[in-house]
Amino acid sequence: VLRAERDPLFKFNILKRFQGSCLVTDIKVTEMLDAAHIIPVASGGTESSDNGMLLSASAHRALDSGLWAINPSTLQVETKKDGPSARQMKLFSTDLSHQESKLNKEALEYRYQKLFLQGVTR
Repeated sequence: VLRAERDPLFKFNILKRFQGSCLVTDIKVTEMLDAAHIIPVASGGTESSDNGMLLSASAHRALDSGLWAINPSTLQVETKKDGPSARQMKLFSTDLSHQESKLNKEALEYRYQKLFLQGVTR
């Protein structure tokens, strides 16, 4: 599997921005955390910390698989209609309104509309 070379500062900046805690699972073990792109680089997303959120590896994989997304209007985690529930995916923080200042609503809108609702996954 080939993986694109990423900016090493991206994860560092995302770790700082989210204070070392997964946005949806509350995991705080650095080795288990990924700096996830809200808009994937393959879709034109940048390495800016405004385009990132800190997720556990499993939450990141589920996000990229289209199993869940953040509704940019409500900042609530929504799961795929015929997919596993947030509880089944161990997504314990599903109301992210308290994280509003850390989340880029325009980027969330893109992911929600283009990748989640339309079912396109990267």
